[in-house]
Amino acid sequence: MRARLIAVCETILILALILAQLWFVGKAVTFFTLIPATAIIISWVARKETLHSLGLMCAGFSGSGWLWKFAGGAIALILLIGAFVQGPIFSSLHAAGGLILRFLSYIVPAFLQQVVFNLYFVNRIDSFAGGSRRTVAVSAFTFAFVHLPNPVLTVLTLFGGWLSSSFYLRQRSVYPLALAHAALAAVTYCALPHAWHHGFRVGMQYYLYAPSPLDSCAP
Repeated sequence: MRARLIAVCETILILALILAQLWFVGKAVTFFTLIPATAIIISWVARKETLHSLGLMCAGFSGSGWLWKFAGGAIALILLIGAFVQGPIFSSLHAAGGLILRFLSYIVPAFLQQVVFNLYFVNRIDSFAGGSRRTVAVSAFTFAFVHLPNPVLTVLTLFGGWLSSSFYLRQRSVYPLALAHAALAAVTYCALPHAWHHGFRVGMQYYLYAPSPLDSCAP
């Protein structure tokens, strides 16, 4: 009971630090980022986690077929919505090149998000949720909650959080997840209007968003 209480309090504290940065500091990566990052590392060390137990070994690709089916279905749906709203994004090689560059630029951020979400939050939630279904549900809602008030990202991360935590609990690997995350993010960014997703801003930055040429999906 004490261990579960500590896990709950620790999870809430780290979540609060991340939300404070997004809402009050206003940027995704700042010096303030070191505080929750350091706390997460200390938590891993205190629990004597290893690369294998965390899921940082190069494994999980052989069992990722169903992950790509779900991710591919979501990508196809987003492309259809985008084509209906503002036309297909593959109308030229120039646009396709922009999508590829966007995907490549998202791989590292997607990997880091999956590390924090799964290696920390999913593992901690699993230690007190009382079953994999509850872990997946709480994890998905937590992931979506962090992306408020962005409506596109909130819906997308609710689905993504469910898919990601389900895969991680089965395969204990984040590498296939990072690639699927980057692909889904790149397609969403390029296919849907920026007026909908505000350049993927969350927290206070969502309300302060102003369109910029740097937000373009074109290379």
